[in-house]
Amino acid sequence: MRPVKRMMVVTLIAVPLAAALWLGSMLYYGTRPAFPEAFSISGWAAGGTGYVEFETNWNKQLDRLRQKKIEFISNKPEIPSQSLTLEQLGLRIDDSAVRQLFHDLTEGGVLTRARNRWQLRSHKAAVHLSIDLRLLEAKVRTVWHTLYANQPVPAKRIITPWDEIRYEPEQTVLSIHESRLKASIEQMLQQPDVLAQTGPAGIELPFYQKAPDVTLRLLRDQRIDRLLTQFTTAIASSSAGRKHNVRSTASTLHDVILQPGEIFDYAPIIEQTGKKFGFREAPVILNGKLAPGVGGGICQVSTTLYNAVLRAGLEIVERKNHSLPISYAPMGQDATFSTGYINFRFRNDTNAHLLIRTEMTETALTVKLFGSIPRDTTYEIESTTVETLSPPVKYVHNPTLQAGQQIVLSPGKQGFVVDTFRIKKQNGKVVSRERISRDRYSPQNKVVAANTGKLKAPAKQPPPPNNVIEDGVTGSWSQTSS
Repeated sequence: MRPVKRMMVVTLIAVPLAAALWLGSMLYYGTRPAFPEAFSISGWAAGGTGYVEFETNWNKQLDRLRQKKIEFISNKPEIPSQSLTLEQLGLRIDDSAVRQLFHDLTEGGVLTRARNRWQLRSHKAAVHLSIDLRLLEAKVRTVWHTLYANQPVPAKRIITPWDEIRYEPEQTVLSIHESRLKASIEQMLQQPDVLAQTGPAGIELPFYQKAPDVTLRLLRDQRIDRLLTQFTTAIASSSAGRKHNVRSTASTLHDVILQPGEIFDYAPIIEQTGKKFGFREAPVILNGKLAPGVGGGICQVSTTLYNAVLRAGLEIVERKNHSLPISYAPMGQDATFSTGYINFRFRNDTNAHLLIRTEMTETALTVKLFGSIPRDTTYEIESTTVETLSPPVKYVHNPTLQAGQQIVLSPGKQGFVVDTFRIKKQNGKVVSRERISRDRYSPQNKVVAANTGKLKAPAKQPPPPNNVIEDGVTGSWSQTSS
């Protein structure tokens, strides 16, 4: 046989034989029922482990890990050391990656499994381990419960009866830093041979001095340094219901703190007071007339606050005077309130926090403002009547009177237009004079009974729509009110 032909014959025999041998080896390699010899998972030598026994051995490894003890070492003589299992500490195991590797070796075509097996011949797989912080915190606080029985005491700002500001510093307590403890445990769990480790692991308890939310530094940084201004209104002649309303509203307002630039809103104060204390019966102003109602007195609080705010030089955002003059503050220096219609708002336009403090006795209500403004700056308030308004005359027909006869049933009251100015002084010298409001107080009708022989007795009119209640929350309409 010629050499060329001999070579062709050999080739024709060798190639299929080699292919058959390769295919056979792939079939053998891909169908081997065990992990590659050098395969490991987080330090556990799983190489050579049969697929059937892997499930049992793997679950045993995880159970062993769950029961692994951690020795928490305390460097504080008064705090005992303690051993706890990882399961007690909230161990979370995610072995989905390992399960996927097992699936890749046991499922799919032979060639695919052979390829996967080859790629994993020296692979070091890892299981994802973590700690549930919520469970860790609960366990730590149960085991070292005596440590957590002590809570930090917040710092206090004390205002003396002489309006001096003093501070009591906070008190810290020894505590365990749970997030750092969690990080230490998880760092241990991330070690590549965690499953191969035997015996308990040691972790030093991370202690720290736990401070309260309110610290001395926080209070001092608010710069509530001194009494800025105060204003007092009389309440001695008020009814019991009205005093209740004033006292309750002042209690809600007491110790409210505004941040620099924050706008104070009186409406939520009234809402909170109603929910917490409720309002009692006391006269209100209904559509410009005195009337029975509920909540009378709430505007004495807003008026007293308004006067303190004026004298601190703060910016007025929203304010309206009463429709009638009031007895407890000068005209032009009152601030009324009507739910949904009239509000009182001002801005703390200083660069420090502002504290509002209220004090009430049986005879007076006082509002004090504490904060920080230049000591050489003061403010004075001046109100001037610029116009007097005569009361309109309202005639009421009375057929029992002689023709032309008149009887004054109500003399009425004058109304006024008032300008109010804020005068700013520095070192006792006037530097500015600002008109802050022009207010109108409506005159009240002069009611005259007369018999003109032409007038008929007027029919009773229903209350006007959209009743506006000042100095109260509800009111009753009376046709005879004037």
